[in-house]
Amino acid sequence: MRRLFCCPQSYPNPVAFLLSEYISKLVYQTLDILAQTHYTMSIS
Repeated sequence: MRRLFCCPQSYPNPVAFLLSEYISKLVYQTLDILAQTHYTMSIS
């Protein structure tokens, strides 16, 4: 899944590359938080 976001070949523009990196980090953080809250809710 990570490769889908960072392929320098498909981004000749460094700004677009950095933006995609930032978005992918946000997506992973959001998924992580969602997984943690789901885990905490299922315990209690």
